[in-house]
Amino acid sequence: MILVTDQHPLSGVGVYVTRLYELLRESFPGIEVRNLHYFRFPESLPHRSLPGQAFARSRFGAVQARGRNERALARNLEGTKALVHLCGASYDLATRLDRPIATVHDFGLRTWGTFLSSRPQLLLVEGYSLVDWLRMPHFLRRCRQIVSVSDYTRSRLLAWTGLDSIAIPHWMDQERFRPRSPTEARTLLGLPLDRKLVLSVGSGAAYKNHALLRRVASILPPEYLLVKVGYPLAGTPLRVRNEGVVPSDQYALYFDAADAYLHLSHREGFGIPLLEALASETPVVALANPPAPEVLGDAAAWVPSSAGPAEVVETLRRVVGSPDRSAQLRSAGLVRLRQFEPSRVRSMYREVYLNALRA
Repeated sequence: MILVTDQHPLSGVGVYVTRLYELLRESFPGIEVRNLHYFRFPESLPHRSLPGQAFARSRFGAVQARGRNERALARNLEGTKALVHLCGASYDLATRLDRPIATVHDFGLRTWGTFLSSRPQLLLVEGYSLVDWLRMPHFLRRCRQIVSVSDYTRSRLLAWTGLDSIAIPHWMDQERFRPRSPTEARTLLGLPLDRKLVLSVGSGAAYKNHALLRRVASILPPEYLLVKVGYPLAGTPLRVRNEGVVPSDQYALYFDAADAYLHLSHREGFGIPLLEALASETPVVALANPPAPEVLGDAAAWVPSSAGPAEVVETLRRVVGSPDRSAQLRSAGLVRLRQFEPSRVRSMYREVYLNALRA
């Protein structure tokens, strides 16, 4: 059993691969991860690169490096009967493999509209992702099984391509993500003890809705501070604290340090940080865009999809400023987490793999 991705180990897909490996290694001894990422990344087990893996020096060379790595892996697996799970991108490997299965994390999140509204420095990435999405159905048809990470993603894939899939949600490790002392977490991270902290995690992709997030940050009350993990957000240091990509052993502490987690995406495939917030008992304020309602149910303070920054800030204030409302959301979050038990998800993946082997 080989899990394959070409995404950085600390990206959303990279985290999914790591957690899937940990979830399945007892059931499938010998399972391994091959990461075909086209830029050099620090060694991060279980992610392993190929011997002699090609790496690019710029985004323009990334496509060539990715192609070389895919061909190298296909040659390495030639003649074997290994079950290969394409866990994110590199779906074109399906044409070179005997027993491919694939996970679709999102479908159609990038459109011509989001491409045109993207930041200039991300246009190449957004453009390539859009082209890759247009090519994806051809490769998915070669897979023995297709997994979608939400009912929303499954329905979107089916409506646009006619390809059905099995919806298997993400799951949550409640050992790593659990409630801790906010004061201790802030002290360890060097975050202020005298501010109300609002956490946001995400990449710079256009569908993450950075435009609204910037406007929200610009009108936050002076006692609030937006802490941004991942792609940086423009804003004054008095209102925004950009943490960038944080070490894996510190990441969970940001949820413990926060008074609320803010989710403003236009849409997502799933939204792993939503579960991380629930497990950390951090109240969630979210736009009612899919698939967040599917994931969170009543465990969030919802803001209408069409809301402006003032309505978002008012909802934040009502949650953070009310111990009763925060406690209510924490309690609802713990109930909601029962739907994302690792044992349930493990059984679903075992069935997918066994069906692929029998096909």
